[in-house]
Amino acid sequence: CSQQQFTRTPLSFLNRQSIRAHAQALMAHFDIRAPDPGFKAGLLSGGNLQKLILGRELSRQPRLLIVEQPTRGLDVSAIEFVWTELLNARAQGMAILLVSTELEEIRNLADRIVVLYDGCVMGELDSASATDQRLGPLMAGLPAIGVLETDHAIAV
Repeated sequence: CSQQQFTRTPLSFLNRQSIRAHAQALMAHFDIRAPDPGFKAGLLSGGNLQKLILGRELSRQPRLLIVEQPTRGLDVSAIEFVWTELLNARAQGMAILLVSTELEEIRNLADRIVVLYDGCVMGELDSASATDQRLGPLMAGLPAIGVLETDHAIAV
């Protein structure tokens, strides 16, 4: 989805018909509940706004998508939907950097898990080996046995 499809001329006059059609497609695919496609995004509920933003970003088909707390405040069915959309995007070759405090979310979506503590990388695990016993010490800022140790720290 390029921005050019939403303009009529090089002078960037808006193509309202194309914008409306895109909004309707996002509303249908992402189950965004609004009275109509012209409804102001700022007036949407938190969950609908999250789905709108995810839909907008996924429709642009970026090579890298950075998502932070993508399911915070969502109900169970919306969480499953967001997870499915992120997994589908990954399957289509999109790189996704997931930042989350939800361990279940991290374990279900991540291929690799990097634990940060106080701005430093404590270790890296593949998702299959990311047990509570291995993640816990890293999350507490302690070195852990059997974890890929990094030779550098990353400040965040």
